Parts: sequence; structure tokens; C-alpha cells
Amino acid sequence: MATAGTGQLAGIGARPIPEFDGVHDVWPRGERLRAVREAASAYKERFKAQGRVHAVKSVDIAAAPRSSTPSTTPCRCRASL
Repeated sequence: MATAGTGQLAGIGARPIPEFDGVHDVWPRGERLRAVREAASAYKERFKAQGRVHAVKSVDIAAAPRSSTPSTTPCRCRASL
């Protein structure tokens, strides 16, 4: 199942995971969850068989606007870690 964003993903070096093709078309949702779990299991086996990861690259895939004006009230939205 090709998506409109496939070209954009290739532009950042990402590749589709064929094991997950079609899982969004499965209905009802309980069956979809089962399909995703089966796809994940198949992908895990293929991923492990490919050998050691030598490098990774992180890429921003979403951005959220932030206010450029400093706030005078403390931020209460931060989750404690």
C-alpha cells in the first residue's frame, strides 16, 4: 500500500516496512490490532536477521509553533520525568 508521503519519506532516508502493508484496511479494529501484532512479529524477525545497526539518523517529522514572547506565568504543561 503506497501512501502519498512515500516520496517525502524517501527524501529523509526512511523506507516503508512492507510487513505492515494493508494493516490499515483490516476491519474491525480488534482484527486490525491482531494484524498489526502479526506484522510486527514478522518485521522483528526480518530486522534481527539483517544484523547489527551501524548508525541511525534522527529527523524532525513534526514541528509545533512556539510563542516568541516570554511568558510571565510558569509553565504548567511540562510533565515531570
